[in-house]
Parts: sequence; structure tokens; C-alpha cells
Amino acid sequence: MRTHVYLPLAILILLTIGVPVVLALALTPNNLGTVTSFVSLLLLVPAALACLIPYVMIVGLTVGVKRLNLWLPDRFATTRTILHRANVAAHELSYRVASPFMWLSQRFAWLERFVGGKPPKAFPISPTERDL
Repeated sequence: MRTHVYLPLAILILLTIGVPVVLALALTPNNLGTVTSFVSLLLLVPAALACLIPYVMIVGLTVGVKRLNLWLPDRFATTRTILHRANVAAHELSYRVASPFMWLSQRFAWLERFVGGKPPKAFPISPTERDL
């Protein structure tokens, strides 16, 4: 058990702490910045791909279902109705799941505006905000 569980965990902890310390001591600040930028890129690209691939699949599925609905003959009106009801149910469910996060974001935005005072000049007030 020690060699199967604790040894890999100890090696991981040592590497997690040891590699940044060795890099910070061995490299100049300019070289360290280059290495950290490259490592950030190595972490960002797989994460972006992991998010991009499902998004492309969802968009493709949406386009495919739209074309399927337009292609189906009239005798498949029941199928079209079922697909529409499923789409409406999925949309309502997604709104129910996202609404607490939207509510929380609105409260944080209000708090930020309340505490922060005037918005910076780089972000001019939109016409809709002036009317409030």
C-alpha cells in the first residue's frame, strides 16, 4: 500500500514544490518569465480544447436538428412536436440551472458599482445606465 499510494503522492508533492523552487533559484527573472509563460500556454491550450470540442459538437448538433426538422415530411409532424417540446424543456431547465448564477452575478455587479464609486473612463457609461 505504501508504494502504491503514498510513494506517488509524496513524489507529486515534492515535484509540485521542488520544480518551482529550482526554477526560481536557477533562472534569471527574464528567463523565469519566459518559462512561466510557456507553462501557462501548455496548461491553457488543453483546457481551451477541452471546452471548445464540446461547444463545436453542440453547435453542430443544433444545426443538424434544425436541418432535420426542415427536411422531415408532414407525416412526421408528431416527431417535430416531440422534438420541439424536448427543446423547450431543455431551454427551461438550462435557465433554471443558470438563474442562480445570474442572480449572484447581478448582486456582485451592484456591490462592485456601489463600493467602487465612479466607473473608470476606459468604460464609458452606456445610454441605458444613464437613464437608471
